[in-house]
Amino acid sequence: MLKQNQAAIDPGRAEQPAPLIAIASVIVSMALIAIGNGLMFAYIPVRLGADGFDPTWAGLIVTGLSAGGLAGCILTGPLVRRVGHARAFMVLSALIALSNAAIGAGPIPLLWIAARALYGFAICGLFIVAQSWLNDALPNSIRGRVMAVFYVAYIAGLGVGYATLALVDIHSAAASLIGITFTALSILPVGMTRLAQPPAPQAASVALRRAWRISPVGVAGMLAVGGLSMIVSGFAPIHATAKGYSQADVALLLSAMPVGTLILQIPLGWISDRTDRHGRQQQRHIGLAVALGG
Repeated sequence: MLKQNQAAIDPGRAEQPAPLIAIASVIVSMALIAIGNGLMFAYIPVRLGADGFDPTWAGLIVTGLSAGGLAGCILTGPLVRRVGHARAFMVLSALIALSNAAIGAGPIPLLWIAARALYGFAICGLFIVAQSWLNDALPNSIRGRVMAVFYVAYIAGLGVGYATLALVDIHSAAASLIGITFTALSILPVGMTRLAQPPAPQAASVALRRAWRISPVGVAGMLAVGGLSMIVSGFAPIHATAKGYSQADVALLLSAMPVGTLILQIPLGWISDRTDRHGRQQQRHIGLAVALGG
């Protein structure tokens, strides 16, 4: 949790909303990263399956990604405190590019586990940096809608990346090169942004107890949604590949998954700006439980 140094904030700063074009730079950067990320999510299990590796290796790679993500949650705060949001964003983007480069070296399972752990660290860190940056820049009256656009842009990017798998020769390094290219492009909007950086946080730690006290529904919801999304996005392509689905079929399956998010996210963000967010979260979780039960 990043605790801002309130003494360093200009009292008049909150009254000067950030320009939309500046806010858009962070959103565009994350959408570009998502294209490469979606492609790599789809490519790895398909490539391993095509080369005859046991599906267990693909599962271990997803586990390594999760372990790296946990480390990212713990270590990103100190990184932001040391170098600021913009530089932290660029550092973490560079780590994703390195991860993609390692994947391009060929199907070496142990190397790929390490590479995806590095990716997990970096992508979790990027979400922390991007979300805390936007939260600092946005007034509460529009925060829900802008954050909804943020998620829609990222999910749309993932969908484009998933669909790209159908066009890629999986026995070449094309997927890795595409991932590296979009990651490099993502640095440009943030590198040129005029969006003011938040002040350095006073403290940078994972304060789960404090988060639970503030919003137990939010913490429980994020644990549930995070676990379910990892199961679906991580293991759906593994299962489909193991069942003999073609490269194009896997790409179509993964591309269809984000549709619900694209349809519902912005209306829910608009509602959250006008109603109690805790109650709205509870309704969403009930809907999720009903969907799973069905």
